Amino acid sequence: MIAAWWCLPSENTDCKTQTLGYYPLMNVIALRTYWAKPSNARAAIPLKVWYKAAQKAEWTTLVDVKNTFPATDHIAADRMVFAVGGNKWRIVARVDYQARMVFIRWVGHHKAYDKIDATTVQKAAMFELQIIRDDATHEAALAEAERLMDISNRSEADTKRLELLGFLISRYEEETLLGDLPDPIDAIEAMMETRGMTRRDLDAAFGNRATASLVLNRHRALSKEMIRRLADLLHLPESLLLRPYELVRDAG
Repeated sequence: MIAAWWCLPSENTDCKTQTLGYYPLMNVIALRTYWAKPSNARAAIPLKVWYKAAQKAEWTTLVDVKNTFPATDHIAADRMVFAVGGNKWRIVARVDYQARMVFIRWVGHHKAYDKIDATTVQKAAMFELQIIRDDATHEAALAEAERLMDISNRSEADTKRLELLGFLISRYEEETLLGDLPDPIDAIEAMMETRGMTRRDLDAAFGNRATASLVLNRHRALSKEMIRRLADLLHLPESLLLRPYELVRDAG
């Protein structure tokens, strides 16, 4: 088990030190918006890395969002556009700081983005809180979550309801839609591209340029200290960089 990042609204405890399992600080939901589209398959690695980085984030302002993803535009009310994968892909999402939720409304190639109205795309049309076990319940939960997000002067009770909905939806989507995560090296390179960084920007995290080259070319494994530094530098969860991966064996 790892330290919890999030607690249910009814819990009166320090979420950051309690060991309950994996709970993100931000609930990123509506993965079906793009995970089920074959046209987005080639963008799987940068999109999944964006997802895990967003889950780790502690966003309370647009400045916080841009600290994680510099190429982000605030387009209307709570809607933002994230440029992902070296500006090849766009993610349109609603960000609710109070409820700690990122609600994905559209994902696609940058050329397709130019043909949509990002301020209204995928606008959703009384959901009983329950464990989500099927697609029909999932769709109903998404509709209720967006209804609550649309309330301008939301009550504390509605905010807690929305936060719990985000937790239930994100857990279901992680189990049914996310699929296999990229290995640590692919994740590092995808986040470098999304943040507009080069290998030289990572030299300090690896200790020196030679070590960086060995690790990124899969000739040397990541150390725990490298993982800690890279997680901080790239705004990634350490758990993503702790995943096992194969090294390249030298000939002879």
